[in-house]
Amino acid sequence: MESTSQKVLQIGSILFSLAGVVYLLCEAISAYAWSNPSYQYAINYISDLGIPVVTQFMGRTINSPLYFVMNFGFFANGILFAIAYFMIMSALPTKRKMIGLAITVIYTIGIIMVGMFPGYDWWGEPFHGLGAMLAIVGGNLAILCGGLMSHRIIPQKWVSTLSVIFCIAGIISFALFLGINNNRYAAVFERMSVYTIMVWCIIFGLFVQVKSRRMNVLNDARNIKV
Repeated sequence: MESTSQKVLQIGSILFSLAGVVYLLCEAISAYAWSNPSYQYAINYISDLGIPVVTQFMGRTINSPLYFVMNFGFFANGILFAIAYFMIMSALPTKRKMIGLAITVIYTIGIIMVGMFPGYDWWGEPFHGLGAMLAIVGGNLAILCGGLMSHRIIPQKWVSTLSVIFCIAGIISFALFLGINNNRYAAVFERMSVYTIMVWCIIFGLFVQVKSRRMNVLNDARNIKV
C-alpha cells in the first residue's frame, strides 16, 4: 500500500515533467504559427513568441499569431513547477529545503512576469527583463537545490551531478547571452539558459516517478513476507 509521502512524490514528479513538456509544447506551437516572417530558433528570442502586436524590436520583425499560447506556457510552467517543487521537497525533514523553496518562489514570480509583461518596446518591458532574469537565474538555482537535496529522498548520485552540470551550463549561457545581446545568434544562449531548466524538469520528474514506484513495489514485497 502506498504511503502518503509516496503518493505526494508521484504526483509531484508528474507535475514536474508536465511543467517542462507544457512549456516546450507551447513554445513549439507558437513558433510553428509564424509565417510572415517565419520563426527562427537560432535568431528569434523566446520572448518574441509572447508579443501580442506586430512590431519591430531590436532589429527583428515580430508577428506571433498565437502569442497567447506562449504566455499560457509561461504561466503554466511557473505554477506547475512551484506546486511540484513544494510537493517533492515537503518529504524532506531538513530545514535546508527552505532555501530551495524560496528560490522556487522567485522563479515562479519571474516567469509569470515574463508572461504578463511581453518583451517589446512599451512601458512594461522593464518588468519583462526583470522577470526573465529572476526566472533564468532562479530556475537554474532551483534545479541545483532540488538535485542536491533529492538524495535525502531517493539516493542517486548522478541526479545531483546532473543538476550541478545543468545549473552551471544555464548560468554560463545566460551570462554569454547578456554579453552578446546584440549578436544575431544571441538567442542560442538564451535558449540554452532556459532549456536546462525545462529538460531537468522532465528528467527529474521521470526519475522520481520511477524510483517512487519501485519503492512501493519493495514495500509491498516486504509486507507480503511479513
